[in-house]
Amino acid sequence: MCAHPLTGIGSAYLALGRASDALAPLERARALRTRYQVGPEELAATDFALARALWETGDRARARTLGASAQAGFAKAGEASRRELAEVERWRGDH
Repeated sequence: MCAHPLTGIGSAYLALGRASDALAPLERARALRTRYQVGPEELAATDFALARALWETGDRARARTLGASAQAGFAKAGEASRRELAEVERWRGDH
């Protein structure tokens, strides 16, 4: 499955300040991860990156929804995703 590299590409675009370019690979990654029912931490990683891209491009309502989904996914993943969960919680607190 190519969802992992697509999430990485989208995250790289975000780091470069190119949120609009991040949308297509992140949307595709999310579609793949949803279709193939991956682990909660994998979907959460994509949801969080997509939430940040959506926020930066003005789709605030969907960004908040995906932020909540990411938080739930990282929480479900447990101890292994503690750091990521804290990051999502900080982001959601600010947005």
